[in-house]
Amino acid sequence: MYYAKFKKGKPKWISEDYGTNKLFSTVLSECPYYIPHGCVVLYRKSFLTKLNGFSHKFGMKGKQFGYAEETELQFRIANAGGKIGFDPDLKIWHFVHEYRLTALNMIKLNFALGRGHRFDCDIRVLLRFKLLVFSFVGLFIKRIPEALFKFVFIKDYQWQRAIIYIFAPTSYHLGRF
Repeated sequence: MYYAKFKKGKPKWISEDYGTNKLFSTVLSECPYYIPHGCVVLYRKSFLTKLNGFSHKFGMKGKQFGYAEETELQFRIANAGGKIGFDPDLKIWHFVHEYRLTALNMIKLNFALGRGHRFDCDIRVLLRFKLLVFSFVGLFIKRIPEALFKFVFIKDYQWQRAIIYIFAPTSYHLGRF
């Protein structure tokens, strides 16, 4: 679990669940490969060696956002018969740089996350294309109307939150495609 830490306090438009501060379990337990996140994870050296470590296809590259290097490794660990555990007492407060705190940046982060999640894409290109199309359709029949309603009728609903709600899912599917 990691919690966001902000230099100047959390902006009002950042959702309360920013980070991965939801408990998977209240006790030490086995979990699926996609639960642990890289900033607070431990690996057995034997599995890292056996699986040739982290893939260079994922993660940050210079100034380009990148994710999923740890999730992809954990996917390979699980497929190789390894066990992945969750410790509810293992926590970190992760500093969030100010340059990341814009609506456009949050949309770019979702694209990078989708791009990183291609590794577990057992689904064919046609199905990924279908999901992308449904995501575009969802923009107009669900997300835009809901965001506009909230923006007009809910006090203190921030425009940045509306923009992220509208475009982040489609950005994720674009990255995955």
